Amino acid sequence: MEELLSPKELARIMKVSQVTIYKWAERGIISSYKLEGVLRFSPDDVLDFLQKRKKVGQKLVNESRNA
Repeated sequence: MEELLSPKELARIMKVSQVTIYKWAERGIISSYKLEGVLRFSPDDVLDFLQKRKKVGQKLVNESRNA
């Protein structure tokens, strides 16, 4: 089983604020787990999140696939 990341760890890795991480999780932008009231993130889910937002030129990968 992979080790889950805390919001603080994920914020540091992604170079965004913890508030941003909490907002993304709350809005369902990034997958998260709540274990006994504690928010955690799977490294695999984080990679999926990043892959979906990977830019190709000036378009997002998802946009270019749908075009």
